[in-house]
Amino acid sequence: MELLHYLQNVKETRSHINQTYPLLEVTFLVVTAIACGQKTWSDIQDFGEGNLEWLRLYLPYEAGVPTRHNIAKIVRAIVPDTLLGALVDWANVRRSTEGQPLIAVDGKDIRGVERSGRASPLSMVSAFDVEQGLVLYHRPCKGKGQEIQAVKDLIDCLDIKGCILTMDALHCQVETLNTVQARGADAVVQVKQNQSLLFAAVDAAFQAYWEKPEAQQTSWNTCDKGHGRQDSRFVYELPATPEGELKQKWPMIKSFLAVVRERKIGNTISHETSYHISTCELSLELAARATRQHWHTENCQHWVLDVVFKEDEQTIYTSKSAVNMACFRRFVLNLLRRDTRKLSMPRKMNKAAWDGKYRHDILFTN
Repeated sequence: MELLHYLQNVKETRSHINQTYPLLEVTFLVVTAIACGQKTWSDIQDFGEGNLEWLRLYLPYEAGVPTRHNIAKIVRAIVPDTLLGALVDWANVRRSTEGQPLIAVDGKDIRGVERSGRASPLSMVSAFDVEQGLVLYHRPCKGKGQEIQAVKDLIDCLDIKGCILTMDALHCQVETLNTVQARGADAVVQVKQNQSLLFAAVDAAFQAYWEKPEAQQTSWNTCDKGHGRQDSRFVYELPATPEGELKQKWPMIKSFLAVVRERKIGNTISHETSYHISTCELSLELAARATRQHWHTENCQHWVLDVVFKEDEQTIYTSKSAVNMACFRRFVLNLLRRDTRKLSMPRKMNKAAWDGKYRHDILFTN
């Protein structure tokens, strides 16, 4: 039972004297309950009591299932880094067989923690394998103000050699890009006015390029149609041409990227252009994948956590509990993503709730 092997590595701060409920039994209960759509401490208790016979196929549960209050206390006692380590180890074993190079690094606020009395929401910075839909790592930080440092810490902990990390404009920072390269990876990062001189240089390079005849321009084009609209994307790449002070400050930049989005609804056409820099030279196809798939983390991770797992609605009053439950949700998201059956995420969770065999498959055969 491979999942239990990883959960055995989770540590806690409870005294080992008179422990009624073993930690492994509680972590397995929480993972299983979340995979079956349960969201609150009461839900987890009710699920465990209703499925105690099934749970005992895997672990003794001699004392039965804890009350909701005890579940909350035990989750709060989990050492977050050890739970994260179980998630990372599980994900890395599966990812190593695939070797996909694109990793999106992005932050998400858990707003239910803010409503529980904190001054600001808990932010979770995640590394997300966009090709496989796996959360590889995450790190908590207190609001957006600490996200830059949290991302640098995350990069230091990841095995990213040979990968391409994609990041938003907040992380267009010299130190961050140097950290990525020191770890043997490359980065594609959006550029906005927070780096005004660099943004101006990229914009000037492309404005000059677009003045050329169209026959002398090269781009990677895609087009999507649906819901009464047509979305076209044109991706361009130019060799990086920073000069003077910019060249000294950003020597790691090898190419400039531009993404032009054209949306047509009826007779109305709108355009939007975004700029990016890359620390390596990319083919136009890979540049298009890197810039587009970065936003898959919004649809494949953030949206699912908010809409399916109702993460923003969970009002958990202690930061350690909130961090641990966030990790449990991402662990379950990975388990459900690995199931290849053509079911939506809510249907997978619903099916797992009443089908013991399918529940076993979700937890143990991915």
